[in-house]
Amino acid sequence: VLFQGNLFIMLGAMTAAPEKVDARAVFYKHADSNFYSALSYVIGEALAAMPQMLIDVLLFGIFVYWMVGFVQSAASFIIYLLLFFLFTFSMGQTMGLLASVAPTKTVVQGGGAVVLLMNVLFSGYIVAPNV
Repeated sequence: VLFQGNLFIMLGAMTAAPEKVDARAVFYKHADSNFYSALSYVIGEALAAMPQMLIDVLLFGIFVYWMVGFVQSAASFIIYLLLFFLFTFSMGQTMGLLASVAPTKTVVQGGGAVVLLMNVLFSGYIVAPNV
């Protein structure tokens, strides 16, 4: 279940990343005109994305938590939602980083696939069966 939840978040971040490649043209235009610095742009983009991420986490996380039958305590539930939100935020920022350094949308999608592969390989999802 945790694998499916994380995969859902990673694939969602991957589909949003190519739009950030298109947004670079606007950023470059504003940066060349000295409207704002790169740091203020990144912070603004991150803050603007948080309400939508919070809605996504609440809608998806609430149903998953109770349908799976995790521990029925408020503290565990809030920790689960907090970790789920942090993972959503970090995946969005990771894909944003890829979109800022990659030359094309195709490279962003390929890099996102590599990030997804590394997450699946090294996050403990592939567990050898007891033989």
